[in-house]
Amino acid sequence: MSADEHRVFLLQEQFLEIARANASRSETAEKVETYASVDADSQRQHPVQLENHQPPERGVGAATLLVDVDEQGRPYAVEIARGSGSAALDAAAMDAAYRWSYNAASRDGVPVRGKVRITVSGP
Repeated sequence: MSADEHRVFLLQEQFLEIARANASRSETAEKVETYASVDADSQRQHPVQLENHQPPERGVGAATLLVDVDEQGRPYAVEIARGSGSAALDAAAMDAAYRWSYNAASRDGVPVRGKVRITVSGP
């Protein structure tokens, strides 16, 4: 095999590797999380309630939550993805997230379970 033929062979191998990687990405893309959304009116009706709020000991003063939402738009799990630096704010944000209502995610027009990422700031 000449040097030119060898280079063409290597380029073809690289192309096949890229094609395989792209194919596996598109298979993975179907498994990507489906996102729901929080109902803004519900957030206003059920604000995060803090008594004697102190500035955070550390952090930025905003908690980021991941909320799992069922097909009916009800939260069934809430976790803190990033704490605010204030345990009181983190707990109040989680409590509020369970009181809020959500718009369920949908796939092909059918409601499905999904996730919502919400950032909650202190007063």
